[in-house]
This record gives sequence, C-alpha cells and structure tokens, in this order.
Amino acid sequence: MFSKKLKNSFFAIIFISSFCYADWKSDANARIENIRKRNLEITIVDSLGQPVGGIDVEINQLKQHFAFGTCISYSNLVNYANYRNFILENFNWAVCENETKWASNENTRDSENYSQGDYIYNWCNTNEIPMRGHTLFWEQLTYIQQWVKDLPYAAYPASSELLTEVDERIDSAVNHFKNKFLHWDVDNEMLPSGSDYRFYDRLGDGGRVHMYQRARTVDPNCKLFLNEYTGNSFGSYDGWTYASRANGLISQGAPIDALGIQGHINSGFNPQTYYNSVLQPLAAVGLPIWITEFDVPQADENLRADELEKFYRICFSHASVEGIIMWGFYGPSAWRWEGLVDSDWSVNAAGLRYQALMDEWTTEATDTTGINGDANFRGFHGIYEITLSAAGQPDETYVIELAPGTTTLQLEIETNLYAPEPEYVKPAPNPMTFVSPPAAVSQSSITMTATTATDESMPCQYLFECTNDPTKSSTWEFGTTYLATGLSPSTLYTFRVKARDNALYPNETDFSVPASARTMSPGANVGLLGSWITGLNHAKETGENRILVFVAHGLSWGAGDITSVSYGGKMMTKVLEVDTGSSFGYQTAVFILKEADIASAIATNFSPTWTSTWGSYSYSSAFFTNVNQASPIGATAGNSIPSGTSISTVPLLNDQGDMVIIAVTGGAAGSYTLNNGFTEGIDQQFGGYWYATGVAGHKLSIGTAITPNATFSSSSSQGIIGVVIRAALITYDDCTDVQNGGLALISDLSGDCYVNFKDLHIISDYWLNEDCALINNCNGADFEPIDGTVDFQDFGEFAQQWMNCNDPQGVGCTSNW
Repeated sequence: MFSKKLKNSFFAIIFISSFCYADWKSDANARIENIRKRNLEITIVDSLGQPVGGIDVEINQLKQHFAFGTCISYSNLVNYANYRNFILENFNWAVCENETKWASNENTRDSENYSQGDYIYNWCNTNEIPMRGHTLFWEQLTYIQQWVKDLPYAAYPASSELLTEVDERIDSAVNHFKNKFLHWDVDNEMLPSGSDYRFYDRLGDGGRVHMYQRARTVDPNCKLFLNEYTGNSFGSYDGWTYASRANGLISQGAPIDALGIQGHINSGFNPQTYYNSVLQPLAAVGLPIWITEFDVPQADENLRADELEKFYRICFSHASVEGIIMWGFYGPSAWRWEGLVDSDWSVNAAGLRYQALMDEWTTEATDTTGINGDANFRGFHGIYEITLSAAGQPDETYVIELAPGTTTLQLEIETNLYAPEPEYVKPAPNPMTFVSPPAAVSQSSITMTATTATDESMPCQYLFECTNDPTKSSTWEFGTTYLATGLSPSTLYTFRVKARDNALYPNETDFSVPASARTMSPGANVGLLGSWITGLNHAKETGENRILVFVAHGLSWGAGDITSVSYGGKMMTKVLEVDTGSSFGYQTAVFILKEADIASAIATNFSPTWTSTWGSYSYSSAFFTNVNQASPIGATAGNSIPSGTSISTVPLLNDQGDMVIIAVTGGAAGSYTLNNGFTEGIDQQFGGYWYATGVAGHKLSIGTAITPNATFSSSSSQGIIGVVIRAALITYDDCTDVQNGGLALISDLSGDCYVNFKDLHIISDYWLNEDCALINNCNGADFEPIDGTVDFQDFGEFAQQWMNCNDPQGVGCTSNW
C-alpha cells in the first residue's frame, strides 16, 4: 500500500572546492574552434545557374593555412630518403638549420658559399614548401666568425669595418634569396646578457635599426623578424621583457614585421602560464608571432609526446601565432631533443602524437546538396580538394582555399552533373507509431519514444508535436526519444509524432495516433533543517525525508583533489566534480549520503581525504528535508575562471519545490555576494601564507530555471558549482485519492483507475454523438479533442491507453504522478 505521507529521509550535501588553474585544454580548444576554422557554403548550379540538388560533396583538406614546419639539415636531406619523405608527409614550412647562417656562408672573409642553402631551397621549392631564412646575424660570440669579431667598430652611424661587413652581409644574403625566402630572422638573440652575448652592442641600437632598414630596402616583400629565446625557452615565462625590447626598436624606426620565439621548452611545461605570461604580452606588441625553434628534451617518449601536445595546442589556440617550426625531428641528429623519429626511422610516441594533432586539425567532411543546391561545412583554414559525385556519373574535382575570416565563405560551382531521380517512398511504419507513449518523468517534463523508422534514404528524422501547446513541440531531430521540458505541473499534454527520410525531397509519414500524459504533481518543498555550520562535526538534524553532507573549500599546493568523504563511518557518493588541478587551483565536488546510511552512522563527524601534500581547508555543512530518495539530484553544473569578480553556471532546470545549492571558492581573501535570490549560508576566509574564500548557500525553486551566480570582492581565480536537490513526490493510498488529485487517466471514463471494457461501453453508448456539449461531453467520451463529437480521434487516444491502470493498490499498475 502506498502512503500519502512523504517517505522519511534526510538530506545533507557536501561541496568540495579547492583552488587551482582553469581548464586550459578546454579553453584552448574553444579558441581553436573559433580562430582556426570557418564556415563554408558551397552552392552547386548547372550551366543555366539553376541549383542542382542531390549531389554528394566531399571536402578533403590538402594543406593547412597555419604553418607546421621543421628545420632541415643539408646532410640528412641529401643522404636519407626517409628523411625527405617524412618532411613531405608531415610539414608544410621549412627553414635551414645552419646553412644560411653567416658563419656557414662566409666563414672566411669575402669567400661566400650558399650552395647548401640553395640545395635545400630548390628541393623545398620543387615540393611547394615555403621557407624562412635563419639567420642574418647572431649576437652570441661563440657562433660568430673570428674575423668578424676582430673588425674595428664604432657606434652607428659612424662608419667602421664592422658596419661595412654588416651591410655586405645583408646585401649578399637577402639579395641571394630575394623572392625565395618569405621571412628573415634579422637579429638573433639580442636579449641575453653576459660576456658571450650582445655582440652587436658594438654598433648600438642604431646599428640594429639600420640592419632592418637595409634588409627592407633589399627585399621589400620579405617579412623581417626578431628571434629570441629569452623569456620563452628553457623554463622561462616572461614575454614582457621581449615585448619592451621590440617596442623600443620599432619606436626607433626598425621595420620589424613579426616576432620569433624559439620555444626550446623544458619538461614540466605549463601551458596556461605560457599563454598568459609569454604569448599575451608579446601579442600586445601587435605583430604576428611565430614559434621558430621548438623542441623539448625528454627521454621518455610518452612524456615527450605529452609536452609536445601541450605546447602545440596552447600556441595553436592563440590568435597571434601564425606558425610553429620544429627544430629537427630526426632524433639522432636533432640539436637538443630526441625528436619524433628514432634512428631506425620508426615514428616514436612523440611523432605519433604530432601526427594525431595534425589529423585533429585537418578537415574531411561530406554533405549532400539540398533542393537549393547548398552543401555546408565548417573546416580549418587551408587548401581543399572538393569532389562532386552523383550515381552513374563521373566525379568532378576542384581545389579551393578556405582563407581565414569571420564570415561564411560562399562559393558557387558550376557542374555538369545532374540530380538523381527523386524517390517518393515514405518511411515505415506509416503512420508513425510510439514504441513508448508519452509518460511523465517530473512536474515539468514528459518523455516519449517513436518507433525507429526504416527507409531507403536514411537517416530519418522525427518531429514530436504537442497538439495542445505547440511551443512544447520538438524540431526535426534524428533521435527517436524526445523529452518535453518546461511543462506545467499536474497538466495533461497530448503528443503525436511523424518521421521523414533523407531524400532530396524528403518524404514524410502521417502523424501517429495522439497520446497523452499528465505531468506529476508537486510534493512538499525541500527545506533547510537547522542552519549551515562550519567545522568537521554536525549533529544529525531531525526531520522528514532525511539524507547528508559537508562543504570543503581547500587551498593546496599541487593537485588538491578530495578523493573521499565519510560521515560517521559511512562513505558518501560523489555526484559532481570540477577538477582542473595544477600548481595552485580549485576543485569543486558534490557528495551525498542517503537515509539508510545516515540512520546507521555511528558518529556525527566528517572525514575528508585529500591528495595534496600541503593545503589549508575550511568546512561547512547543511541538512535538507523532504528530498526525493529515489532520485535526489536533478540538474548539476560547474564552472571555473582564471580571473574575475563574477562567476556563474549555466541555468539549472528544476521543478517547483526543489532546492538549488550554490558553492563557490575564490583564490584570495575577501567576501562573496550571492545573486539571483540565493540565501547565504557560510562565507569564510581561510589559509595562512596564501588565503582563499569559500561560500555556500541555497534557494528554493518555484519551477523556473535558476542560475547560480556570485560576485567576489576582488578579481581572482574562482570555481563554482550548482546542484538541484529534487523534492519528494506525493504518493497516493487508493484510486479515490488519484481521482481527487486530478490524475485520472484520460481514457478512464468510469473513474476506477483502469482503462477497460467499462470505458469502452461508455464510448459505444455515445459513438458518433454530435451534441456532447449538452451532456457533459458525453460523460467524458468526447475528450480528444473536445469538439462535441465522439469519433475516431477519441477512440484513437482510448486505444493508446487500452488496459492501462494507475490504481495504487492494483497489481501491475503504473503511477503517473
């Protein structure tokens, strides 16, 4: 027997928050999607300009717009076919490793030799690989010819032998590779200090500005680069010094076109710090950025793969970065790392990871033109081969460029292909049917499932129409199951479904017979028992519908995960966790403990377990009553930001009487204001050398979506979590209670909670009666729709519920509340 009283339970919820870095990878991928891709709309027309539908369009990216390159060694290029093939298969840009440095071209004064650089250029040009030049001048004395170091010098603009040789070097090298090299690193490594550096201080900054001006005069079309490792390599994260130096030279008249950062990183690379402290400051200069010499020494090839992916992903995600050049890939000859390829030419884990990234950032897709001749894609910037095909006709291919841009690129292609003959067969079954008719799952939602359609033009789509509230209808969708949300409690909704195929001119089935369901009735509101308290002990509160929790805000060094929480010896169940742990960061998780474990808990203390070796924590807890024991948790959401004052989750759907909980951690000392009507429970600061702040609160729902939102007193890293606690549902003792509660089945005309022959007899008594409005809608037999007549529409709905029952005391009956 069902009890009308709400089942006894007790609810307490634990939020665990610890302070850490934002989810850099998700953020990077979102930026990549935004800045590296573009929408493409291809319209296929015939010779008269009329659209041609039914044409299969396939796009395959041949080359990325973004530069993924490598330095090339002359000896390897000449001697190893595997070396050459790997370049052709994996890179789209190149630079000479040593062959165009001044010491290589003019080791002896006035004796120049560009033969090795020419060989590399000619091979790259033959294979359509653009090149950059490295380097006109190198500031490190170790790599400067002795005869150059011995030259007399004077500060520019005074004439000197050193200045004369500098001019000759520019005139010779830049002119030799004019209209061949698209870039030149003009001055390499001017930032490091020490006795072995800054050789060209002998000419002063005026001499450096002169280098760029003269190179620009010799080849006006070549982009001129600064190239530095200081602040971006060997574990250093300082882009501000480099940016200041670049701005200073530019202000003196140096025509600098782009900034090269070498990217010789070490293991333990931190991508978010690199983005914030290297890429962002350099981007503020307003010039393109190229990574010119990437490598990462790491003997473990799997760890090397991880470091490579982090570096490539974070750099690819920055809008100012236009290319990444790898400083060698063949391990045995690479300068300072083990590379992508081992001595036996096998591709190691780092190489496989690099290739996986290239696959991830390469677009291949297909679509079929509709009646307007349109096919739509979204792809990475680059060169594409477009293939058009239609059954029984030869394919057509075209090459197009999807250049960077914020608008949709619209292309029109004239074809000799013609559309296939349309087919007119409707999907089966026809009319469409429900395999699972509408059924309430909450006060505000009803679920239903259509029969899977079959057709020669798959896949099929489905449209679920709500006949008495069109705003609750679906759009055409591929899934067979539809969840209607945002409904009113205790309200009858009627749905029908149809399907359509994927033909050029889609064929639709007829609608199914309508079927109805009533949303559930509200139960008692979830309520706070007692109040939020701090600490690691909370005595059991007395109340109905019990369940338990604990809120932990943590500040930790290293990954501060909280792996488990127990109450009185009973382990709690984790519901949600937001974890982006790094050096410092936050974690937010939710644990719950149900009634049975609360009742058997032998004590009232919480025992949390953290993974961090050092940390500072604060705790709070709260109890709630009237919670749905079978399904206590509804919608959940979390969010984190690296800095800011305001933070929120996405809106959380809920039902009337539910409780929405909010918990937030901020990475500084301060205080919180809870917005959108939330009541604050606990707001506390904690820490020692470093400080953080945690807050928790709640809000009772009236059945509309609620957005957890909080404002911090200072700008800081923050993490937030929101959870909907579902209210317990009202249950019923007998059929009379069901009928009085307004939950009668629409086809249960006799009012006994069964749809059977008694109800069929009532329908037959009034069959085809057309004056039902005068006799109480023919005693309820005119119900779908109520139109004054008992007809097949009413009988169709009746048939959908035939032999259904919702008697609380009946065997095999299903409740609809």
